[in-house]
Amino acid sequence: MTPGKDSTPADWDRLIEDYPGTIEESVVLGIMTQAEADAEVARFREDSRDLQQRAVLRERWRQVDALEVNGQMSAEDAAPVRRALVEDGNNLGFGEPPW
Repeated sequence: MTPGKDSTPADWDRLIEDYPGTIEESVVLGIMTQAEADAEVARFREDSRDLQQRAVLRERWRQVDALEVNGQMSAEDAAPVRRALVEDGNNLGFGEPPW
């Protein structure tokens, strides 16, 4: 979510709805192939809400890592995003990454 903002059910609904697009970003970043992305989206649609929320957090974490490694995001910019993801995970009772 956004640093400093509590997540709401509407936020999660939006993130879950946008997950296929998030996965496509992972293809662009080279985190997964298109075939892997297609399989992930199909599996995701069958998951429970709890597993969907975990998948959203996990994939966003992987993207931040990829952006930082590729020099597209600084460590300073990545840190608050990671903190917000950890906070969301904690708020949902998931604990620490990798969810």
